[in-house]
Amino acid sequence: MRGGTGYRYVKQENVGQTDPEKPAALLYEDGPHGRRLTAVEWVVKAGPGVALPTMFGQTFQGPVDLPDSGSSYTLRAWIYKTNPSGLFSPTHPDVTCSADSDPDAESVLNPDRTPDLHLDL
Repeated sequence: MRGGTGYRYVKQENVGQTDPEKPAALLYEDGPHGRRLTAVEWVVKAGPGVALPTMFGQTFQGPVDLPDSGSSYTLRAWIYKTNPSGLFSPTHPDVTCSADSDPDAESVLNPDRTPDLHLDL
């Protein structure tokens, strides 16, 4: 089973950053009490002359085509839901929804509803 990634909510001003405290996206999955945060994701747009980024000793995956970001390199960290495939695995075997499958998901985070992340990685 390939697994899934969840519903992606992107903060466009963080796309392109590799600051550990400023992930570009938060990934959620549906649960019995609504959506639940499962992972964070850093996104760097791919293109001519753009080196494959690394962070935390991990090489970003991709390039992949992301809505609103285009061809991009990504690195996910499953810090809110333990992933048996590994902390930095591109997918989670217990998450069945695709990050791009929710037509009602906001593509950009509302800063008033975005949690303040203090990542101690």
